[in-house]
Amino acid sequence: MMWEWLVMARAQMLWLIVGSAYILAAAYVLFLMRGDGDAGRSLILFLFVVTWMTDTGAYLTGRSLGGPKLAPRISPSKTISGAIGGLLAGVGAGILIWYLTGGGIDGQVAIAAVVG
Repeated sequence: MMWEWLVMARAQMLWLIVGSAYILAAAYVLFLMRGDGDAGRSLILFLFVVTWMTDTGAYLTGRSLGGPKLAPRISPSKTISGAIGGLLAGVGAGILIWYLTGGGIDGQVAIAAVVG
């Protein structure tokens, strides 16, 4: 019984360490991006707006159109139409932010990352 507790405690500790490292790495990248002046601010804006629009587009499209499930065992409420709607909303938001912030090579790289 003690051995099972030790195994479970180690697994939980591993998840805690991995999760903390992931959050710290993301925060560090945002910190580095912010230090890049106007380009950094544009990239942070791009990152958040594209993420929000992808989630919103996927939710609204999936709820309104429905359709076949994307991966029912993993996430039962996700649909193929929602995934496509999220992709289109994210790409559209990325293009809009790229256009509004003046484009440039940084915007093109970000657009390529979203589409690719």
